[in-house]
Amino acid sequence: MTKPFPMNAWYAAAWDAEVKPALLPRTICGKHVVMYRKADGSVTALEDACWHRLVP
Repeated sequence: MTKPFPMNAWYAAAWDAEVKPALLPRTICGKHVVMYRKADGSVTALEDACWHRLVP
């Protein structure tokens, strides 16, 4: 099943230099996410929600 525009496209979320080990919050197409750089240098993005309280 194909998602409707704008959810069916790729978007630049941050410049490479912006993503550090600290959480970097962003809102993309109405979705709240946080990005961070792992110890191996790779970047990870997660939904900006605490699983215990379901708040950012």
